[in-house]
Amino acid sequence: DARVARVWVSPERARWVREERTVVEELADGALVIEMPFAGTSWLVREVLKGAGDMVVLEPDDAREAVLAAVSE
Repeated sequence: DARVARVWVSPERARWVREERTVVEELADGALVIEMPFAGTSWLVREVLKGAGDMVVLEPDDAREAVLAAVSE
């Protein structure tokens, strides 16, 4: 079952992410909120961690918590 995460993207990475993902919101500082479809939480965690601190899962909560747990390991 595919799900959709809402992810904050820093202004520094926004230019490249805009070309690949659906933009939900453009923030005043140049950051974006995007939709990122995912089937498995582990995949989403890997994709967000590739962002090297420039991406943050806003929702769903369980995906956000999974990313936080991975960073804490």
